[in-house]
Amino acid sequence: MKTSIATLALLLSSLSLAVQSKKSNPTSPFDKFMVPAKISELDYHTVRANQDMIKGYVDIPNGIGVPEISALSDDHRRIIVKAVVYEKHLPKDHDELKNALLFTAYRAIGSVASEFDLNTDDKSAHRAVRVEFLSNHSRLKDTPNGIVGLVPSTVYADFTDGELTFH
Repeated sequence: MKTSIATLALLLSSLSLAVQSKKSNPTSPFDKFMVPAKISELDYHTVRANQDMIKGYVDIPNGIGVPEISALSDDHRRIIVKAVVYEKHLPKDHDELKNALLFTAYRAIGSVASEFDLNTDDKSAHRAVRVEFLSNHSRLKDTPNGIVGLVPSTVYADFTDGELTFH
């Protein structure tokens, strides 16, 4: 009798552990990159300055600026890429506009996937990267209390989980 109770208790605890492990969240594909990088302060600032200079000299095709990684989501499951759109320079035809935004999104996702070893064959890179297209309306404007402030950019469109959505 004691043996069967002990066996039952062991079986129940094993079952409980199995259920708990199935409910736990899988690790993020970006967790392995959340360690300190072995780069000098000079190298870090050199890379940042070079990126800034390159972005300054790049033409803006179809009114869409150069995408750049903006953040990692709070749950570390998604990289947020942002690109500024200049609405007066965007294609007027809806299909051309959609194709230009999709081209930019896919290109950004490809760059991120390549750098972070994401698989593009099974579309997991589409789930791991969100591309936001921000309207360039961020300008200094007078606020009601007379203080000049920066008006934040608004999301014009986004590409999330393989879908382009206009806002």
